[in-house]
Amino acid sequence: MRHLQRIALNPIQWAATPDGWVDGALAPDLDVVLASVAGAGFTSVHVESGQAALGRPFVDRLAGHGLTVGPGIAGNHWTDDPEVRRDRLEAARRIGGDYAAIGVDVVFLTANMPADHPRVTHAATGHLADAARLADMVDILGETAAALTAEGVRPALHPHVGSWVETEEETRAVLDGVPAGVLGFGPDIGHLAWAGADPVALIGEYRDRVAGVHLKDYRAAVAADSRREHRSYRDAVLAGLWVEPGGGDADLAALDALLGEDESLWWVVEVDRPDAPTPAESILLCGDWLAASTAR
Repeated sequence: MRHLQRIALNPIQWAATPDGWVDGALAPDLDVVLASVAGAGFTSVHVESGQAALGRPFVDRLAGHGLTVGPGIAGNHWTDDPEVRRDRLEAARRIGGDYAAIGVDVVFLTANMPADHPRVTHAATGHLADAARLADMVDILGETAAALTAEGVRPALHPHVGSWVETEEETRAVLDGVPAGVLGFGPDIGHLAWAGADPVALIGEYRDRVAGVHLKDYRAAVAADSRREHRSYRDAVLAGLWVEPGGGDADLAALDALLGEDESLWWVVEVDRPDAPTPAESILLCGDWLAASTAR
């Protein structure tokens, strides 16, 4: 993790809710958020699709804080309604075009997790796993990836607890079912570990497809307790699952040894819920990790 220009922060700390979820409406004014990112030493920031839709004015606003665009994120969700599926593909094309227009090159592609998703209630255990639905998700994410690729960005599968692509088995199914030229890999090490995978081992197997990584440190004991006790997504988060980088059990050294020399991929530092007392303090701790990790 020695390449400062390809390390972005997702300042999601500002959106953490008291009940263990996220709500972007809680964040302060964008300039306050961007100042916190730049003040911690980051030069790039994760971009939401709504921000990309703002076009050059958003890029200029970043530049006012000495920041550039990092990766983006897009998603799709299971449906058996052909019309809904077509509408979502059209939305993906629009999102891909918006990202490409402002210079975003990598877009993490996830299976969406609405708040009422059954896997939000029963998190990280592959709840209600179904082979037919998984096959549908392979197709849905594959066609979404193709739509994004056609717009000039590189989509990267982003497995996520609380979604229909949560477990290692589901991750492999999508990666093996969609050609590498259409869909890369954009793992979140915290979410893979939460769902019981060995993140470094899995990433190593698909090393040639990795376009970016969400670097999210976690407490392994909390993750294990979550699975054993069938906790909800929110309950696991409130139990202290997430922690600033370097403060948890993620094998960051092994990840660095595997990927750290690759100048092409993106790293996104992310702490969904601050372990520090405030979002601002959490972001400063992320900056401390950044300084230590890039000063070798």
